[in-house]
Amino acid sequence: MGENGEDRRARGATWIRTMAQLNEHESRSTVARRCRSGRYVQVLRGVYADAEPRGIDRCRAVSLWRADATFSHTTAAWLWGLIDEPELVHVTVPPSTQLRGPGWLAVTRRELPGPGSWAFDLPVVGIARAIVESVPLVDAQTAERIVDEYARSDERYEELLECCRRDAGCRGAPLARRVVERAARRTASEAERVVARALGRAGYHLEVNKAIGRFWCDLVDEWSGVVVEIDGRGPHSERSVFRNDRRRQNRLVLDGWLVLRYAADDVFDDLDEVVREIVRTVAVRRRNRRRTGAR
Repeated sequence: MGENGEDRRARGATWIRTMAQLNEHESRSTVARRCRSGRYVQVLRGVYADAEPRGIDRCRAVSLWRADATFSHTTAAWLWGLIDEPELVHVTVPPSTQLRGPGWLAVTRRELPGPGSWAFDLPVVGIARAIVESVPLVDAQTAERIVDEYARSDERYEELLECCRRDAGCRGAPLARRVVERAARRTASEAERVVARALGRAGYHLEVNKAIGRFWCDLVDEWSGVVVEIDGRGPHSERSVFRNDRRRQNRLVLDGWLVLRYAADDVFDDLDEVVREIVRTVAVRRRNRRRTGAR
């Protein structure tokens, strides 16, 4: 039995071609007739498929339609593997370009700094630019995650800041800059990153992976003398690490630091309560130290 139109729509397109490619084997009138019958679908002006394309096939159709289009924003972030597939396909074209596309296509007109990049054989903005452009378009947790994961090194952090500077005046640029500037850059685990970000949103920017004497601590607030340690189930369960953690905590306490410890599971299960306790503790100790003049 032959495949009907509904079956083809369900599986998506198996081929995408321009009118010029189709005309190598069939006339324009034949293409028009097959479009009317539902055998072909006109995806974009001059671009056809055997069914409505989805996913990356939509991007390939756009590339056939506009050779000057560069995939950007959340589409670029998706092509780089940073986020799930977005609903819209985002492209950036030169400022003078005049075009109208379907509802699933979002077009930005601006000059892009070169050189361009490629992903899946498609022209795409670089990772740093894709992240900065995506921050205003995704939820806050996703925006913070993709920024933090990329900005671990100073070089990559500066890349993000440079993209923010280039975008000054563009819609969403102030938000993108705030998220980048508050990056939790050197966290050793996802639980640490989540806590550092949540504290930053509350106005408490603790230093990440800071050395105190010969010990490295997860989060540190020198003003209040508070150290926050996040214990995961993996490394902290090893005997040598467990013993070293206790020795480190004892030394910190004897030196006047207050140490708050949290299990990673508690961070993920009740982040708000963890953050409230840290903020409350830091705020009280800051006030007390300011009142007594302690350092």
